[in-house]
Amino acid sequence: MTTTRLPEGSSSGVSAERFRKAVMELVRFETGTGLVVALSGGADSTALLYLCRSVLADEFQVKLTAAHLDHGLRGPEGQRDREAAEAAAAGLGVPFVWERRDCRALADHRSMSLEEAAREARYDFLINVCREAESGVLATGHTADDNAEVMLLNLFRGAGPAGLSGIPPVRKHGEISIIRPLLGFRREELKAFLTEKRISWIEDSSNLDMAFTRNRIRHDLLPELEREYNPGVKTALIRTADIIRREEAAWSEVMAGFKEQVGWRESEGRALMEVSRLAALNPAFQRRLIRAAVEAVSGGTRALSYDHIEAALKLTRAAAASPQTGQALNLPGRLDVRVEHDNLVFGYRLARGKPVFRYILPVPGRITLTEIGLTLSAEILEDDIIDPSRHTGWRAVLNPAALSPPLVVRNPEPGDRFRPLGLKGTKKLQDFFTDAHVPAQKRAETPVVADSVGIVWVGGFRIAERVRVRPGSGKAVLLALEPAGRDGRP
Repeated sequence: MTTTRLPEGSSSGVSAERFRKAVMELVRFETGTGLVVALSGGADSTALLYLCRSVLADEFQVKLTAAHLDHGLRGPEGQRDREAAEAAAAGLGVPFVWERRDCRALADHRSMSLEEAAREARYDFLINVCREAESGVLATGHTADDNAEVMLLNLFRGAGPAGLSGIPPVRKHGEISIIRPLLGFRREELKAFLTEKRISWIEDSSNLDMAFTRNRIRHDLLPELEREYNPGVKTALIRTADIIRREEAAWSEVMAGFKEQVGWRESEGRALMEVSRLAALNPAFQRRLIRAAVEAVSGGTRALSYDHIEAALKLTRAAAASPQTGQALNLPGRLDVRVEHDNLVFGYRLARGKPVFRYILPVPGRITLTEIGLTLSAEILEDDIIDPSRHTGWRAVLNPAALSPPLVVRNPEPGDRFRPLGLKGTKKLQDFFTDAHVPAQKRAETPVVADSVGIVWVGGFRIAERVRVRPGSGKAVLLALEPAGRDGRP
């Protein structure tokens, strides 16, 4: 189906040239590039899909996919939204995919707010759609108004510079670029544009629920600030966020030097710094290094508060004054920071007792190891993209011809033995852990991948000799461990 080409100008102020420029500042498209558009059915995402269809698909032959998530929170209204989003995509001739998630159950299980659970589920879904559609770019409909609201929300939460920098226009999630091309557009002008084009959209009633802080900021606080203090307050907030974001980018360029000063290392999903060197730095630099360590381990710092960082600083000072292995502090998301000799170590804390788990791993496929806070994926590689550098601690490349399915992911078990890569004989897994200096309390949380013959990979450490990729093996299986929740945080 073809669409009417968007004129270069319109009375709403939204034009093809303006949108094209906004997109080109974020990402460069090659002919045939895949692009997933997050489509709720609201005005912002509907305008985004229309603009992408009329500008990017027509001019650059970008392959569009519209993706919609029903968060399982609004019953029939959620179904109405999905049907409206599907109709909008069909009207533009854009493939449409959707899914329903139980975000309330996720919130209860992960001990997080409903808003956080919905957001996490949404990005997990969208990233999976990108992978399935082989699309390297994901576009969301965040606007200038969203940016102002997020900055105020984060200010009230006591966020630091990173939180006050607003919504990033573009960020990477692995190989996928997440872009927000509408951050330079106001919500009202997008609605005027849709009205002018006679394009319908739906209003989400939850956006009017004043139980949510974000909605009170949108409907009460910002209008009062515009009315009583500064009619251009949104513009001022956005400008300030842009300044802070640019300064944060500059800081990221100099952080490598501070990491070197404190003996920064990353190993087996942990980030380590030397306590004495860290304690000698200015507290402002210490705070940035602590945030960097949490981000290196978990992929984000969204749940990290001022109090968490100050507590980590207090631990650093205490350890520098009197080093004592075992001093520890719990952080959000099952993270902790502990003192090990002269090192401050950030990682995932261990569950009480032995976490018992056993899963079947589909190939290809992806599973969540809920008990230990990790995900494990299996991907089939073709011969021409097999890269030995992929074979690192948290990644393993296996020879599929040597595997005897199914693959089972489980706890280490008494009597486990395998022949580690490079060794001539077999070894007890317990002895392997001892030689690798794995703390006793961490061994129970180490995932073991086994086939019907035996162990093929000790997750995070080493594969078995019998499944190594040999010259002429052809295809290979890539296994990859990641902390659960590492995907998608804007």
